[in-house]
Amino acid sequence: MYGSRHNKDKAYNRKGETMSAYEELDVIRITKDNEKAGIKKGMTGTIVLVHNEEDYEIEIPNKDGTPFFLGTLSKKYFTVDS
Repeated sequence: MYGSRHNKDKAYNRKGETMSAYEELDVIRITKDNEKAGIKKGMTGTIVLVHNEEDYEIEIPNKDGTPFFLGTLSKKYFTVDS
């Protein structure tokens, strides 16, 4: 059974393994500050790699499109912008 994107229930891949609710290229919004990473609530970015169900490689650009932040964040710091 395949799950739909952003479904709060678990989604499964073809092998029956649990998949992440978020996918690569999803647009995200930071929901809380992370001083260590230098990111602030309200910033937007993109998921560039899904490490596991909790950790994601995120890119947040500057206004000119160059990378401001590129690194791994826990999903507790962001939500997918719908």
